[in-house]
Amino acid sequence: MEHLLVAGTHDTLLLFTNAGKVFWLRTFELPQGGRASRGKPIVNLLPALGADERITAILRLDADMVRQQKAGGEEDIVDVDDAADVIEDETDSEVEVEVEGEVEAVTDTVPGPFIFMATSSGIVKRTALANFARPRSSGLIAVKLQEGEHLVNVAITQGHEDIMLVARNGKAVRFHQSKVRVMSRLARGVRGIKLAEGVDVISLIVPEENGQILTASEHGYGKRTPLTDYPTKGRGGQGVIAMVINERNGELVGATQVFGEEDIMLISNQGTLVRTGVNQVSTSGRNTQGVRLIRLADGEALCGLATIPELEGVEEEDGEADEVLDGEATPEAPKSDASDDAEE
Repeated sequence: MEHLLVAGTHDTLLLFTNAGKVFWLRTFELPQGGRASRGKPIVNLLPALGADERITAILRLDADMVRQQKAGGEEDIVDVDDAADVIEDETDSEVEVEVEGEVEAVTDTVPGPFIFMATSSGIVKRTALANFARPRSSGLIAVKLQEGEHLVNVAITQGHEDIMLVARNGKAVRFHQSKVRVMSRLARGVRGIKLAEGVDVISLIVPEENGQILTASEHGYGKRTPLTDYPTKGRGGQGVIAMVINERNGELVGATQVFGEEDIMLISNQGTLVRTGVNQVSTSGRNTQGVRLIRLADGEALCGLATIPELEGVEEEDGEADEVLDGEATPEAPKSDASDDAEE
């Protein structure tokens, strides 16, 4: 299990691949199935997908936003030709574009909204959403990726928000997105966080007011930490401690923003899904170990988590919440064992 999100029938999904391309797909084009069904191979839905190409990130666009972008859709900003190449310069506030041997400087005056991307190697990139308003069946180039690198996540921003990157070694960096100039679809990006060898980024978060960061480790421990505990600094640093990484906790495998009323889905490497309320997870500071979120079997490890937003207009009657297509009941989600696994 790699991706989990909630979408409406008429929403549009932007599917980003490990080759740096993006494909459009309407939610209703996906086959609907039960909890235990296998689904349909993605290559059958996206025939232009390469043999070694796989989906590494998914972004949901609501129907109104898609219509707005298509109505005002223009040619790709900055990179009017797919042969264009962006020359990377972390200190310059302008974008340099090379087209047919000529270099042209374009100031960062592109209006939002934007698609903000982060790769596993700590590279970040901000591109105007209008550049993706005209999909192609063969896919659009979204970002240049190096071998072994993949997109961690993508997010819609308006230009005034902060950005937070969380790494597997328990470090996190928070900076204002104005530190990342607007680039073309073909640009490589700039450094968002400095990583040690063998460490990769696991989460991209756009902080919101009154939010908390929920972190989880591979051995099933986690916690909630107020966003105010994470200072806003410049991009490119090593970051601050988001969660203590040691033999008990293992590496960090998931980090997401919560507000206290949502549910989260915990995902293990053996395909186990456990749903529990965010309010059952203890709140503590950054430099702590957290409490147990889920009890794992021998050889089993937590591999990720996802937030399940509250759906408006959906009411569950008594007994209906546990009903599934095969007649089995979904097991009750375990609560945090705060009594025997107190945070340090």
